[in-house]
Amino acid sequence: MKKLITIFIIAVSFAANSNAQLPKIVTTPAEKPKTTPAQTPTNKPARTCNSEAVMINGVCWAKTNLGASSPTEYGNYYTWEEAKNACPAGWRLPTKKEIDALCNENKVSYELTTQNGVKGGKFTDKNTGKSLFLPAAGFRQFSGGTLYSYRTGEYGHYWSSMQFSSDGAYCLIFSSSSALASLYKPVCGFFVRCTAE
Repeated sequence: MKKLITIFIIAVSFAANSNAQLPKIVTTPAEKPKTTPAQTPTNKPARTCNSEAVMINGVCWAKTNLGASSPTEYGNYYTWEEAKNACPAGWRLPTKKEIDALCNENKVSYELTTQNGVKGGKFTDKNTGKSLFLPAAGFRQFSGGTLYSYRTGEYGHYWSSMQFSSDGAYCLIFSSSSALASLYKPVCGFFVRCTAE
C-alpha cells in the first residue's frame, strides 16, 4: 500500500511541475537492405559450358552423340522410350524449346555440310561464332518385321524430351533445306544429343 501511495505522489508532483518534460520517443526508419550488383537480376553471371559441350544460343549441347566418341560418329539409335533416360548424370534430352532455339534463324545459321568425310548439320551461333556439328545419320524403323536404316547422309533425326501423344514425340529433323522441330513416331530409332542440365 505504501508503494502505491508513493507512486501516486510522484506522478502527481511530476504532472504539477510545469517545467517537466516527457521524454521524447525517437523513431528511425528501418534501413533498406543494400543491394549489391551481384544480387540484381540483370547482373547474373553468364552461363558457361564445360569442355564436353558447346553453347549455341544459350543452350549447352554435348559435342558428341550418345554412344559416340567424336562429333562425326553416329552413336546409337534409340526409341523415344529408350532415349528418355539415356543421358548420363548432369545431362538430359533437349526440350522442344531448346531445339527451337537451335533452329532460330535470327540467332543461329544452319547448313548441311561435310566434316571429316561425314555429312551433317552445322549450327553456328551468330553472336559467338561457335559451331555444333550433328551427323546426318538418318533413322531406323521396322518395316515388315525388319529394322532398316533410312536417309543416312541426307537427314538427321534427334529426339527431344517432349511427347505430343502416344503416336508422336518431338524431335529435331534437318536436311539440305532446313532444320526444325517436328513430330515423329516414338518407336523409330533416332539419335540422341544431350544438353547440360
